[in-house]
Amino acid sequence: MTRTIVVRRTLKAAPEELFAMLLDSDRLTSVPGVKVEILRGGMVSRDDVGLKRRVGFPGGFIVEEVVGLQREAPYRFDYRIRDATVKFRHDSGRIEFAPGPVGSGTKATWTSTFGVSDSRLLRPVEVVGQAAGHAAFWLALGLFDRHLASEGSA
Repeated sequence: MTRTIVVRRTLKAAPEELFAMLLDSDRLTSVPGVKVEILRGGMVSRDDVGLKRRVGFPGGFIVEEVVGLQREAPYRFDYRIRDATVKFRHDSGRIEFAPGPVGSGTKATWTSTFGVSDSRLLRPVEVVGQAAGHAAFWLALGLFDRHLASEGSA
């Protein structure tokens, strides 16, 4: 079975700043607890479509491949997870940053579609995975926002 996680959150940072930090592997490592190892650079530049990187965080890692980008509003980062601490099938992922109405910040939407291999525990594993993914995406977006705010005040 396939599940989709959708997290929507309003952030204070500008959409172009959020997108730039997420895409720039060096800048992403400035986020507390995040480590990035480039496995393969992108097709046009290092941090571009085709980029494959291992992103470590407290308690695990993912290997993601950038499969699509939109470098203007709404900014979009499309990816596929190729490997992770917990094994699962990842069909697609997208993080979008769109400007909200004037003075209202950025509307962030993180969508991920996944599944796990067939087993007797399939349904409970997917339900728990969906809940954990939702919480992780919510927390990560907040962490990105707070980190950019602290960069601006430094």
